[in-house]
Amino acid sequence: MERAETMVRAQILLTPTQRRRLEQIAQREKRSLSEITRRALQLGLDILERQGETWEQQRRTALADLGELRRKIEDEHGIYPGDPIGEVRAARQQDTERVWQKM
Repeated sequence: MERAETMVRAQILLTPTQRRRLEQIAQREKRSLSEITRRALQLGLDILERQGETWEQQRRTALADLGELRRKIEDEHGIYPGDPIGEVRAARQQDTERVWQKM
């Protein structure tokens, strides 16, 4: 018989939905909430480890993809010569001034 792994106590915060879902599974399977939570955590860890890419690798890949998309857009349409943020701010300021003048 295989000896059970020693456990350590950990406190986690769950959303009400997560708690409710875990309780429903525990009740349906006639298991403890702790056992179901450990199983769900183990399954989640297995999935995360199998994904292969770390969060940082995924982020770098996404940024590289965005950079490539930006280059394609620039090649097709060129670079906008204006200041879009400044233009939006100026338009908003004009709208605000118009509203205040009406009051």
